[in-house]
Amino acid sequence: MLFRSTEMQAYRRMTGRLDQNHIIADCFRATGQPDRAVPLAEEALAGQRVPLVARVESVVVAAAALADLGRFDQALAMLRRIRTSDEVGGPEALRIWYVTGDIMERAGRTEEGEFKLITAWISLTESGVGFGPILCGVNVGTTAQDESVEERHEIIHVSVAS
Repeated sequence: MLFRSTEMQAYRRMTGRLDQNHIIADCFRATGQPDRAVPLAEEALAGQRVPLVARVESVVVAAAALADLGRFDQALAMLRRIRTSDEVGGPEALRIWYVTGDIMERAGRTEEGEFKLITAWISLTESGVGFGPILCGVNVGTTAQDESVEERHEIIHVSVAS
């Protein structure tokens, strides 16, 4: 992890780009330095031309880092910086739902956390992705595919809150 962090920091210095901050932040988190992850995420969120997927991953890593520090309310607030809809979900929303559920469970808010995890699982199952139970770690049995799924929006418009 240290090698990857060093290489990514060199990339950042040479290009001035912030689109890999989430990887650097995750390296810090993995090496027991979660406090160093949050500023990198904040920088990516404030940056120009950072792709949505990199912003989402920055928020996810920062929220997990804050949870590692026991700062669950701040972690959940960080996740709310990515706006999602509870009705439909694309890849970005699913990541936010999953991490929100995980952090709620870590904070002792088990019922709320399980609801978020199940929401992510159902959305993945209905989309035909099929790996919902593995991704979400939820054992709710199998469900029949709903024929009306095709009528639902498959991708959600996600925006970053200022």
